[in-house]
Amino acid sequence: MQNFTNIFNTASRFNPSAVLSFKPLDAPARKHLQKIYGILTIGVACTAAGCWFHVQVAQIGSFITAIMSIALLMGSMYTTDPYSDRIDPKRLAMFAGFAFLKGVSLGPLIYYSMAVDPDLLMTAFYGTLAIFACLSACAIFSRRREWLYLGSILSSVMLYMALVNLGNIFFRSNLVFNLNLYGLLLVFMGYVLLDTQVAIESFYSGYRDPIKAAGELYTDLVAIFVRAAQPALHRSTHLTYAMGLK
Repeated sequence: MQNFTNIFNTASRFNPSAVLSFKPLDAPARKHLQKIYGILTIGVACTAAGCWFHVQVAQIGSFITAIMSIALLMGSMYTTDPYSDRIDPKRLAMFAGFAFLKGVSLGPLIYYSMAVDPDLLMTAFYGTLAIFACLSACAIFSRRREWLYLGSILSSVMLYMALVNLGNIFFRSNLVFNLNLYGLLLVFMGYVLLDTQVAIESFYSGYRDPIKAAGELYTDLVAIFVRAAQPALHRSTHLTYAMGLK
């Protein structure tokens, strides 16, 4: 209960100028976070470009593009000097390529959502941005290391859900599928809190790689978007067929 109380206490201290300046942190940490969110913004823009490419130019999103994106992600995470906050252009280019291919891989979901109801896509997108911004602000303005305990809890929940999802291959229960979907949405929301504070504490510990931190937050952001879009699409599709519109 104390943690939930802290969330509301943090919200009561909110003001836009504080968010833009990251005032609870010292100047080097603020600069580090600005680098992280700048790289994250580049990733989101590249993902949007990848989605557009799949929908408007060539529908090439597939398992192969997903594998290629993972390879680029692994390359962008590799560094010989994790204690430097310098942004390596080659690693940044690989991260941008990863984000673009991730967008291409998400293309089929985007194409389907536009065919069902384009408004649902925008609702999921803006909802994801709002969730991510609020949770990031909560992590930044909370006491240091307050959310780090979530690591073991979230990892355990992820393992449990993976086992349940594996078992559901044979039972094909819609209830289990929905519980897994919404449960993972909550898990990745928790990871936004965790990864934001990990990025801050890693900086103070001397580990100052902004690209790796941005990659972790980017993964959380995309996971939230996908799981926010899927339930809305399912409800819209069922409603459309129930009303006899298709």
